[in-house]
Amino acid sequence: RGSPTDALVERTSEGARGTRHIGDGDGDGDGGGRPVFSLSPFLRDRRPAGIPDAASSRLRVETVYRLREAQLSSLSLGSYPQGPEESMASRRGPRPSGTDGSDHQYRMVIESKYHKVSDTKKRMRTLIVLQAAYYAFFFAWNCWIPMSEGKTPATVVSVMPIVGFLALVAGRRGVGAGSERTNKTALAGYILLSAVGFALAVMNAYVMQTMVHYAHSYAARFGTIMEVVFGLPQDLMQAFGQIIEGMLHASGMLLQGLGAYVAVTLWTMTGAQAKRS
Repeated sequence: RGSPTDALVERTSEGARGTRHIGDGDGDGDGGGRPVFSLSPFLRDRRPAGIPDAASSRLRVETVYRLREAQLSSLSLGSYPQGPEESMASRRGPRPSGTDGSDHQYRMVIESKYHKVSDTKKRMRTLIVLQAAYYAFFFAWNCWIPMSEGKTPATVVSVMPIVGFLALVAGRRGVGAGSERTNKTALAGYILLSAVGFALAVMNAYVMQTMVHYAHSYAARFGTIMEVVFGLPQDLMQAFGQIIEGMLHASGMLLQGLGAYVAVTLWTMTGAQAKRS
């Protein structure tokens, strides 16, 4: 008597033309003809068609009990429902609109191993894009200078882009959607091709810097071409060509090595997850 939950039932019966007392003739009262609950026509009219009166009485009793539980839960949480629909949104009452963070241990979180796999795949996709840009610039640099002089490009110019293209296809497949076995096989192929590309980049840098005379190097020939075609200072363009060639050598070795390392890391992570599962 006088509890806060009684206010909800009293509010639902305000303004109604009449009220019906559950237990009057239904056999659900307290035996003395006194009403158990007072329901408004709003709740009474929600009875589905075809349900007998006894079943509808039990349905209304359950509805009132749920309203009372929702009201008690809302009072304990410090929030009040807007109406019957919101009160019955959950069997245990409405959910709080905000939180102070004390319930963090009960929230659903993603394990750290899945975050690591996702971050590793993002790094590998970035490396694949950078490797594609490297091979495109490498092909343009090593083909444009000989062809401008009417000569044939070196053999390594055709071998390295082919290896790089196959590595990019395998790497993209390894981080894409597909079965676990297919992805692991593609990653293994990417690791092998990246190792081959790294070896070719080291060999190309060694040959160009130690076994080729400076007068026949791409940097010197680049300066000569720029002077003849555009009238630019040869010494300045030769220095600029040395910078370009050095960056190509360094980026080729760095990107191939990093690609192989990240692929090995991802391959190990996926293998460990498969064993645990």
